[in-house]
Amino acid sequence: MSEDGGQNMNSFLKEESATSNADEVIEAIKKVKKKNMKVYLSQLEYDSYNNRLLTTNLIDEYSELLFQS
Repeated sequence: MSEDGGQNMNSFLKEESATSNADEVIEAIKKVKKKNMKVYLSQLEYDSYNNRLLTTNLIDEYSELLFQS
């Protein structure tokens, strides 16, 4: 959660790890009753040779909205 209203991103190699982390983030948001928060799951393109994300947008039409407060 970013206090300045920005986006935070966690990236994972395996979808199961991403989903598990998303569940933890969602529970933390619920616990503090934070409003106007969204949690998305997105698949990102990654260049392992250059250790760099190739995806332009973190959230796109294929992203799954997991939670909204």
